[in-house]
Amino acid sequence: MSVANASDLFDIHPIKRTELVGDAKSTIAVFFEALTRAPGDPLGGDQDSESAPADWWQHYGFLSRPPVGAEGIFMRLGANVVTIASRALAAAGIFGQMSVGDVAIYSVGKNVLRLNADGSVSLMRLTKSGKHVIAIMTKDDKVQVLIPPATVFEMTPQGITLKGDTITIAGSKSVQIIGPQLNCAVGVNKLHIGASLPLVPTSAAPNVFV
Repeated sequence: MSVANASDLFDIHPIKRTELVGDAKSTIAVFFEALTRAPGDPLGGDQDSESAPADWWQHYGFLSRPPVGAEGIFMRLGANVVTIASRALAAAGIFGQMSVGDVAIYSVGKNVLRLNADGSVSLMRLTKSGKHVIAIMTKDDKVQVLIPPATVFEMTPQGITLKGDTITIAGSKSVQIIGPQLNCAVGVNKLHIGASLPLVPTSAAPNVFV
């Protein structure tokens, strides 16, 4: 196929809007900004407003609905127009710098899932306060969760560490701590003990209370 023929089949244009179509509303149609095309062009539509809808084809196992203003590359197949790829340049700062072999899934909502070539996995979400909640599974099998402003959870093959301004462990039936030793290195230790049965001596051993 010559370059001239290829340019007749493919084109890139800003996306004006998308719409869910079909009986089940499970198919995404893309409407491009008004295109200057010859009369009778299959992507003609309302030249004063937007193009006719184009089918939005994506890879199996992945589904997205591109934001307004993203660019789309579409292909003409006779009277049919199919959009095969898109990009949103304004979102480039969300997923950060990529290394060779990295994969990122992101949205303009400023959240991103990264599968990195070094074997690590990270998930980042922006909170209402503008700070990031970050969950990381490192390449050396550590799991770290950072919640602003100061809560840190870390799990390694050696144990679990939890840091924060206030930490609460609660159970509806019971809370168990099982181990050969319990170390409480705290400045103040407050124990709120509920009602219990009194200790009474046994008849077999007067000095033993149960």
